[in-house]
Amino acid sequence: MAGVTTVRDLGSEGAGYTDVGLKQAINKGVVPGPRMLVAGPALVATGSYNPKGAPEWHLPKGAQEADGHDDLIRATRDQIGRGADWVKVYADYRWGPDRQARPTYTEQELRLVVEVAESSGRRVVAHASTPEAMARAIRAGVRTIEHGDGGTLEIFALMAQRGVGFCPTLAAGDAISQ
Repeated sequence: MAGVTTVRDLGSEGAGYTDVGLKQAINKGVVPGPRMLVAGPALVATGSYNPKGAPEWHLPKGAQEADGHDDLIRATRDQIGRGADWVKVYADYRWGPDRQARPTYTEQELRLVVEVAESSGRRVVAHASTPEAMARAIRAGVRTIEHGDGGTLEIFALMAQRGVGFCPTLAAGDAISQ
């Protein structure tokens, strides 16, 4: 087979574990495709992630809400059990005043997700665009930072020092601004 040999799909954004199902179908030879490394739904802090509507509405989320020690352990293990190769966390999101991006998880919470995921041989990736969220995620032990729009020289030096990969996703920021 020539062409794309491996893809990393970091979040199904409302499609549940469809990425895991496609990966399994490819692995079983049901459909042709590249090797897939998948994350399933991302972990998000309660109240931080869209969509939002009237407070009395309970709209479906494109990610899995989890907070605090016990809930983060359960959610991380649940994702691993459902077939995730990577665990994705939203280390920040547009939930600050005037919808500014602000950190969502503490460094301790991020470190807990990393500890649980790595105990099973999985790695953690962080959606992070603010310097503070990037720093927390890097110090917590995530393996890659996605987006990183607000990265500074100090942040990129810390990433290099800790061996953290950088995956800038320029189209995502452009799409949101439009």
